[in-house]
Parts: sequence; C-alpha cells; structure tokens
Amino acid sequence: MYKYSPFSANLLKTLIKGELWFGKIEDLNDPYEGEFQIRDTSKMPSNESIDEFYKNQSSFIIPRPKGQNHSPHIFHKTFSDFVKNTLRSQFGLTCFSKKNNDVLMWSHYADSHKGVCLIFDQHKLLKSLNSIYPDIKLGEVEYNEELPYVDLITSGDNSSFRYSDREKNVLLNKNIKWDYEEEYRLYRRFENDQRRSVPFDLKSLTGIIIGQRMDSEDFNTLVHLIRNSTNLEHLNLYKMTFKSGVLEVGKNPIHLGIIKDLDINISTQSK
Repeated sequence: MYKYSPFSANLLKTLIKGELWFGKIEDLNDPYEGEFQIRDTSKMPSNESIDEFYKNQSSFIIPRPKGQNHSPHIFHKTFSDFVKNTLRSQFGLTCFSKKNNDVLMWSHYADSHKGVCLIFDQHKLLKSLNSIYPDIKLGEVEYNEELPYVDLITSGDNSSFRYSDREKNVLLNKNIKWDYEEEYRLYRRFENDQRRSVPFDLKSLTGIIIGQRMDSEDFNTLVHLIRNSTNLEHLNLYKMTFKSGVLEVGKNPIHLGIIKDLDINISTQSK
C-alpha cells in the first residue's frame, strides 16, 4: 500500500514522530466528496421524532405550522445537510493507493515528481493504528458515474431514524474520473477535541520511493534522517526511473553506505 507525499515538514513529522494525519473531507481536492443522493424521498419518520431532531439541532430548526405534517422535501433537505456537515467536519481520513508508478499521482500528490512515495505494510499499519483507535477502518474506494445513494432507515416504532451505511457508501465512493488512483482509505469519526495526528508503528513503513526530480538537498536530508534514526534504519530506499515512457521503481534498494553527504548520485546497488 502506497502513500504519495511532497517533501515537506509534514513528511518529516511523519518519519520522525511516526504519526499519520487524518484530514477532513472538506479539505480534499474533489468537490463532490461527502455528497450523496436519497433513494426514496417520500419515506418519512414520525412527526414526533422529526420534531425531536429539530429541537436537538438548533442550527437546522425549521418551524412547522401547528397541526400539519412535515414536508418530505424540507425534512430530507434538512437532515441530509446535517449528515453531510457531520461527515465533513467530524470524520477524518488518510489516503493511499494500490500502485506506486502513476505519472498523474506523482505529479498531483508528490510535488511533480520531486517528492516521495511511502511503502506501507497494510496489515501492520492497521494493527498499530487500531491499538490507539480500535474504530479506525480500512476500505477500498469504489468509483461510479453517479453520486452514491443512501436509504432512510427507521426504528421499529418509528421513533428514530438514520441513513443507511452513510460512512461506507459516502466516504468510500468517488466519481469514475478518479478511478486511476486505485485508492484505499483509513477513516474514523473524531470528536471535536481529539487529535487527528494518530501514532503508528514505524516498522509498518517498509520503504520509501524517491521521485526522479527530487532536489539534491532534500534527498540528502532524507538520507541523513534515515541514517541517524534507529526507528528508520530498517527502511529500504528506492529510486523512481523513467524508461521507455513508463515510470518504474528501481529493482534494488539504494546503497546508503556509499552515498556521501551532499551527493545526489543515487546508487541502485543492493544493500
């Protein structure tokens, strides 16, 4: 499992502190993140349960004329806005990919090939994150032409209601135009005062792929960090190359022992 990143202070924090940032949906680059459609807008919970919902959500209160039923259109518009606001403000996620050699992803997420691609052991990473937050989930993104659908589900006595599988259907769904990313996501719901930087075991990070355009100073900073950290000494470092119009990862790890300070001549000899 791979994570593209520019060479930045956030990357260095990840490597030094062993933390992953779970960002908000509203900060992602797809404007349709967190959007969904309601399959049956005629389905309604009881008037009493709707009244209770409005009462508890002061920013979404819509007065209802006495003695009349709620409008399905107004209810679903109000409730869906509330759910979308909850998803966007409270849920955090961090993104990965199945592949490490996509030209567009290196361009978009790794500073035009000047950054890196981190290599994670999927199972070790999830296990270490779950030791902090057991409710962190890993899911594979599905790609569709349309926005995902949700259904209104009510309790047996119609006193409570929710939308079906809102996290799975909405958080793990993107437009078909993004399918080249072959994305995985780790996600959970955070309380307002909870830190979104979640510690993980650095042993689950098994290697780093260096972008073919990485600056020499950045490269040497990275090498210096790996050489001088017992938490990173297990890492393999690879160089991304461009051969016959295709991006390829070097077959052999870079031999850090022969790299001199301020020397960008990256060797591909095996360790």
